[in-house]
Amino acid sequence: MVTYSTENSVTTFTVTKEVFDSVYDDLIATKENDRVLLVAWNTDLIPLKPNDVNVRNKINKLPKSVMNDKNALFIFDDRLPHDLSSQHQKTLVLAKGTSVDTDDQPVAYVGGIDITNDRWDTIYHNATAIRDEAGIYFRNKGWVDSSLRIHDPAAKDVASNFLARWNSPYLSSQDFIDDLVQFEDPSYSPLPSFDYSSPPSGNQNVQIVRTYSCKYKKWEFAPNGEKLLPHSRIKAIKNAKNFIYIEDQYFIVVPELLDALMKVMPGLQRLLVVVQPPEFMNKCGGFENYMYENIQPIKEKVPNKLKMYSMKPDLDIYLHSKLVVIDDVYLSDGSASWNRRSMTSDPELDANVVDS
Repeated sequence: MVTYSTENSVTTFTVTKEVFDSVYDDLIATKENDRVLLVAWNTDLIPLKPNDVNVRNKINKLPKSVMNDKNALFIFDDRLPHDLSSQHQKTLVLAKGTSVDTDDQPVAYVGGIDITNDRWDTIYHNATAIRDEAGIYFRNKGWVDSSLRIHDPAAKDVASNFLARWNSPYLSSQDFIDDLVQFEDPSYSPLPSFDYSSPPSGNQNVQIVRTYSCKYKKWEFAPNGEKLLPHSRIKAIKNAKNFIYIEDQYFIVVPELLDALMKVMPGLQRLLVVVQPPEFMNKCGGFENYMYENIQPIKEKVPNKLKMYSMKPDLDIYLHSKLVVIDDVYLSDGSASWNRRSMTSDPELDANVVDS
């Protein structure tokens, strides 16, 4: 992975239907020898439900391609620092087998959206009947989320993250618990890196940043962990001049991020935050208090500069975004929530974008 890449073409999505439509178009355009690389937190309607095993088994039983005798493979990755840690990255890469021109460069999706149908919704959140008919209902009637489609050099960095995890010599799902719940992965082979260059075609500078815990020592690609994601966010906040816009599922206290906000708030016009109110389970975990600890110091220091918003409860719409915009100059989107675990422990991946 490079420090950053220039001249990328980046498309932003703030409506989940548009993401699904774009992914569909890219998937049906794939041809023989192309690669589809998915890193996901969830593959079913209901998070944490072991129906993921059924999804895994069905994918692994798909017949080989008549074109190239290749299999689709699905594995579980439990290489994590703690029992309650989460593989939280959400990326999709579609790559040509060979490169002929700029249109053949890899495409990567980076954001907060899992490719599961309960995330599908329209900008008007008026498709309740369609969602009900399709059985698309988890806890809410609608979904707010965001994603980026990256075309050109930075997409190769997203792919490199997938390949580093896939090609790791330390295999996942190898312990007694995996045997007990039948999480054993199928055998699989290492994948080659991309052997072609990515000529630029856009105007965006992109930095792919990650979180990997320093507590876990079996990631040979990050033996001491990796904290470029929180460090880059702190740097971006400290360079804010006019406003910061945050749209986040949690927005709870992370001391280092709060310190950065406190330093720049006197010089800002506004800090705008759109957040999902804590639900019952999060309330039981103290999330209301953690949110208060994040908000109150700012309100006390600059009472008129922080504006917070949330969805009306009667709409029953869940906000899942992990989005930061600074001064119409800097955009960050990805899997990392504004909380401690995303900044220090859970594997996360974000794309930081600066338009040139």
